[in-house]
Amino acid sequence: RQSNAQFCPPDTLARLGVKLLTPSGGERAWDVFLLDYAINSPLHVVFTPAAMHQYDRAFAFLWKLRRVSHSLASCWRQHMALQRHLASCGQQLGARAPALHLEMRQTLHRCTCLRNEMHHFVQNIHSYVMCEVLEISWAKLQSGWMGCTDLDQVILEHQKYLSCIEEGAFLTATAEPILTALGALFGLALEFVVLHDQVCASAFEAVEVLGIEP
Repeated sequence: RQSNAQFCPPDTLARLGVKLLTPSGGERAWDVFLLDYAINSPLHVVFTPAAMHQYDRAFAFLWKLRRVSHSLASCWRQHMALQRHLASCGQQLGARAPALHLEMRQTLHRCTCLRNEMHHFVQNIHSYVMCEVLEISWAKLQSGWMGCTDLDQVILEHQKYLSCIEEGAFLTATAEPILTALGALFGLALEFVVLHDQVCASAFEAVEVLGIEP
């Protein structure tokens, strides 16, 4: 209900499903989740199993990108809740435990700076993929299809479309080092979110132990 899917025709939504890949070590539901779309005749001539596999790879990359962006945004909301709580009892905390108060402020400041840099990087990658890759590739596909006169040309234009997405989203063999580096950075961002949650939980607990009321 909160996505653009609400504007899709019922027939489109009825064809949409979920596909779960076989998880490997350390993977969670986020890592094996894929959206699946049922293709019937005669569209299966254009959307072949090989083409659908290319869509799956592109979706997996975009899904991971969106997951990291969402996690960092959630991290910021928790951080702001803690900041408001500390601001309301800052004087009492500073009086009872000045060293702890200073350590909290310094740690939260470093967390904020690091989160902002991560979020800025992820948002730039997201904007690049959405605007410079997907939108431009889609415009080229529409333009190409307008000039098609037979099915072979339709299939060729669609394959060009998928190739443009793979090239722009670092999914080609030549761009594998870039994709690997991005995956490592995304993994570090998710690890940071876990550590940040632990820091915030410890800070809330410390304030509660000291018996400081906001």
